[in-house]
Amino acid sequence: MTQEMAEVFQYRKLEPPDEIRLLHLLPGTANGNIHANILHCPLADLSKCEALSYEWGELTREHGILCNGKTLKVTSNLLAALKRLRQPHVGRLLWIDAICINQDDVTERSHQVGLMGEVYKNAGRVVIWIGEENALTRDAFEVIPRLADSYGTLRLIKIPGIGEFKTGDKIGQYRELDAWPAVLEVLASRTYFSRLWTVQEIALSSEESTIVVCGAQSIEWKAFYAAARYILERNYGLSDTQLNTLGRIVRQSRLQTRFHDPASDRPLSLWSCVIATLRYDVGMPHDRLFALLGMVDEETRSELSHLSYDNSLDQVYGAATKVVVEKEQHLLHFNTIDTVSADRGPSWALCIEFGLTYWFPWKIKEGVDVPELNAPVISTQPISENARKQFLHDLEEIYFRKKNKFAPSQGRNLFRSTTGFIGVGPRGDNGADIIDSAVQKGDKIAIIARTNCPMILRPRDDGCYSVVGVAYVSGLRVGGDCPLTEIFDGVPPLVELRLR
Repeated sequence: MTQEMAEVFQYRKLEPPDEIRLLHLLPGTANGNIHANILHCPLADLSKCEALSYEWGELTREHGILCNGKTLKVTSNLLAALKRLRQPHVGRLLWIDAICINQDDVTERSHQVGLMGEVYKNAGRVVIWIGEENALTRDAFEVIPRLADSYGTLRLIKIPGIGEFKTGDKIGQYRELDAWPAVLEVLASRTYFSRLWTVQEIALSSEESTIVVCGAQSIEWKAFYAAARYILERNYGLSDTQLNTLGRIVRQSRLQTRFHDPASDRPLSLWSCVIATLRYDVGMPHDRLFALLGMVDEETRSELSHLSYDNSLDQVYGAATKVVVEKEQHLLHFNTIDTVSADRGPSWALCIEFGLTYWFPWKIKEGVDVPELNAPVISTQPISENARKQFLHDLEEIYFRKKNKFAPSQGRNLFRSTTGFIGVGPRGDNGADIIDSAVQKGDKIAIIARTNCPMILRPRDDGCYSVVGVAYVSGLRVGGDCPLTEIFDGVPPLVELRLR
């Protein structure tokens, strides 16, 4: 029976609280259709399976596989992974979120997502699928183990009065290899590492039982991240994107070490997870919270267990904010509130899809005169093709880095208070029709306890205030050394604020 003729696969309900589904991937040839069976198993059977960690990529499920003889649609990236993971003569038992969770059943999806931390913690092995290979990937996977070995053989020497140095560095030799661009493509350019769900999936997995798969190539995770760390610590001509990707790999390995270190028995707080993952990508905003729950303490998970994908984003972020404030005893989450939107829920709630705002000083120094020499060039020393390409890449990176240096300040509003203070407000566009002015006449500058920046508040008709966002106000600092008595000509009055 062809996939076109087969019936559509229908999920059978899971028995609460700990029943899961596993996918028995049947053996087959490289180009044949995917055949599998879906099994219902207790959570205790996870040790018998491999958990797949991957990125969904395009959310459209348009490729059919045969599950229990019936058609089930999957994404392009998952289909590619299944074809590579399928073995010719032996079946393979897998846990894959897009297949083992009924994505069309919101109640089930919410419950099973809460178990994902247990899945990656207890699976017999975790398979990290970073995507298909290209023509040079095989060469890259021959170099990556050598990079990992080189990192492990570096020796640290100390010279009194000068500092510490590492000997035995071979990075210059590696950069001259024809496979070097492919190495950077595999280690520093894969979008898998920008996906938020991968943070907990790797952190909770065991280093010894985790592998990285790229097309037909594979390598142990510990060798993969050692190679990434080796390159990151040298930073020879790497772009910002490459540095960010390598940095994420190293941070994920450190999280993994923390979760499996017997001496580290303190779970991460929700706030620390939030600020560590602000720049990761998600398929839907709810996942900015749900993708973190496997890494937080049991009490926090219990307090947020009532939330599901049925809840509005305002309800999800509002509940998370209450947990953060109660446990952290500060209001630093206000720094995530940076965009005024008419359809936003509670103005005081986390707004974690936009990142964290902070201010840092700029110093403008007097220029330096540099003598110039103009002369004809008689000859030049040839360089390798790899070096030439990297030099051109560096020039492009420098050009756009200069262009983007002040990008975080764009779209913000300058303002002057009635008492003469000048400041920079939250992000916004005073001329746009689709968004309110970020700072408006009548807004208030407030210094609120347990924050680290002045806040812009907007009075409401009901006597409460809306939080507009954080601001920089020249001469007005927030902290223990803030000279409020000088600014306000005495001790400023305390005012009780009600925020909506």
